[in-house]
Amino acid sequence: MTSRPAWGRVATTYARSRPGYPPAALALLARLGAGLPGQAVVDVGCGTGALTRGLADAGATVTGVDPDDGMLAAAIALGGGAAYRRGSAEATGLSAGCADAVTAAQCWHWTDRPRAAAEALRLLRTDGVLAILSMDWVEVHPVVRATAAAVLRHRPAAAWSPATPGASWAGELVAAGFRDVSRDGAEVVIEHPVRAWVDRILVSAPVGPSVDRATSEAVCASVLRAVTPLAREGLLRVPHRVEVLAARA
Repeated sequence: MTSRPAWGRVATTYARSRPGYPPAALALLARLGAGLPGQAVVDVGCGTGALTRGLADAGATVTGVDPDDGMLAAAIALGGGAAYRRGSAEATGLSAGCADAVTAAQCWHWTDRPRAAAEALRLLRTDGVLAILSMDWVEVHPVVRATAAAVLRHRPAAAWSPATPGASWAGELVAAGFRDVSRDGAEVVIEHPVRAWVDRILVSAPVGPSVDRATSEAVCASVLRAVTPLAREGLLRVPHRVEVLAARA
């Protein structure tokens, strides 16, 4: 398990820069059986509720679970019809068999994956679905290249954590007792106002809560200078790959 950053320190910026997932992401989840209207869903590692709110808007009854009080406070402040509680992907504190689906967006790589899989299996009813979602920018895009170069000037050892489902994850789910493991994906273009893109970088793993204020401000200024010339009508249009790894209990 990778050590989890103290995201609560940047919860306000996180909520502002990651407001939600595009319809394509919710459509992928629904196609694989997660987040359908009327389902009981547990969204682990929910953070500020970016996916949680989308699932609730789609008609599911959703409980968001996160270990960070600051992130939960931001999620609750944003509203959206979901319930929230403190807990982790490995120990939610919820009752066995309470969920038709368990979702995990951009967080599975932070977990103790065997323990998180066991907890998801405990929560799920028979034929329930665990859906692990990632949404990562395409690294060869000019905006992403310029951004990475700007960050590395101040954080030379920085590396983005691999949120995309790893090659071993499917086998781990089978070993935990899941079946019918499948994967699906889609390409989407996300539009960011320039300042929103900078904020998103400030709450990415290489910067986020792990750096002091002076470094954060230096990164902000460098990224802003690097990407502003690439904007069109004030927007950066960045291609992303959405992927979902799903398995049934």
